[in-house]
Amino acid sequence: MADFWLPALQAGKLTLNKQSYLIYLVRNHGGPEAAETVTRLLERTPAESQAELYLVLAQIGDASDLENALKALPTNPDLLTALYETQVERKLRPAGELFMLLQPAMSSEDPEVLAAAIHLVEAWKVGTFASKVRQLAEDSRTDKSVRHRALSALARLDGDRAVAFLSRFAENSSDRSDRHAASDALASLDLEQAATYSAELLADCQSEAEAGEILSTYLSRRGGSEVLATALDQVRLDPYAAAFISQSLTRSGRSDVQLMAVVNETLGLQAGATEYSKQFVDELVSEVESFGNAERGKEIYHSPLLNCAACHQLNGEGGVIGPKLTTVGSGLSTDLLVESVLWPSRQLKEGYFSVNVTTKDGRLYSGYRQREENGVLWLKDIATQQTVPVQLDDIVERNNVGTLMPVGLTASLSREELRDLIRFLSEQRGN
Repeated sequence: MADFWLPALQAGKLTLNKQSYLIYLVRNHGGPEAAETVTRLLERTPAESQAELYLVLAQIGDASDLENALKALPTNPDLLTALYETQVERKLRPAGELFMLLQPAMSSEDPEVLAAAIHLVEAWKVGTFASKVRQLAEDSRTDKSVRHRALSALARLDGDRAVAFLSRFAENSSDRSDRHAASDALASLDLEQAATYSAELLADCQSEAEAGEILSTYLSRRGGSEVLATALDQVRLDPYAAAFISQSLTRSGRSDVQLMAVVNETLGLQAGATEYSKQFVDELVSEVESFGNAERGKEIYHSPLLNCAACHQLNGEGGVIGPKLTTVGSGLSTDLLVESVLWPSRQLKEGYFSVNVTTKDGRLYSGYRQREENGVLWLKDIATQQTVPVQLDDIVERNNVGTLMPVGLTASLSREELRDLIRFLSEQRGN
């Protein structure tokens, strides 16, 4: 298609009603000459209408194109974000002196601009801004989003020299979110030390969301969950906090053994899954059909501890990590339902095979493989549901995980509760 419209566009003979249509064509179908096409378009586009074209240039251009885009829109937060994404996806930064290119954004008083600029300072490792970043982190008047970004950047800019500063911040700040931001940054330098501060925050965390933010620091690092479990074992874990941690782990599709053991001990729950037995399945099926109570099963399904709705949709409500359950009763027989709940790996649905990927820097990514192209593996992150790029050259280990349903999730249920839950699921036929 591009063979027909691209020459006309480059010659200025193709006119579209909306600039957005033109940009879509160039971005998705412009081929190897797309960046050159955008540059030509910029020459005949009024200054007030150039921003979106520069965004495209930042996404598809070479180092010189990136430099020109940043010079043209030095304090545009969308452009700064696009440049960061280009660094992550293509490992490409602008030509020219990065300190001078970023100076306007780093001098901005707009928190959105400043936070985006610091993100680039961190990604490009522009060390000349280290003192400025430290100052922003220390200043109590700094916007919280900027301060948190500054704390993260310090770990990369100052390296081991930042350990003492981040440790003091994580231990002494009166703001819980600041303490977490400092611990998160410290984790890249000293994982065990960071875990001691994070464990203190988790010990009395106030919500599943807060637990999830703290846990993500460790679940995304090789060996992180084990280090955090050791630290958690040294603190007094509030039962409500333990429940929030359990719910967050379930929602993220993680069943890290050591971490769950600490949490289950606080909650007084049995860990691990029942060993598969055909006789057990047959007996439970008989009980489900004879004595199962769907109403009680519904309550169990929606209970905070199981948190089934975090991962599964039922009648249009719930999460999207696992398969929809609206018609599960008509799609699976009762014995297969039992297996799916107790031993999910035995009945794994097409499209729900997850993969764990570890990169050279120790990062751990968990998700569903979306595609693999141009040297990049695209994974749908389980927790955020965002598609993230992982450079194939950075991958040191890749494991097919299979199901994301935590092992032994239903271990806390009595036989009667399990029977009622299965009965409830068996009656979900989409009626």
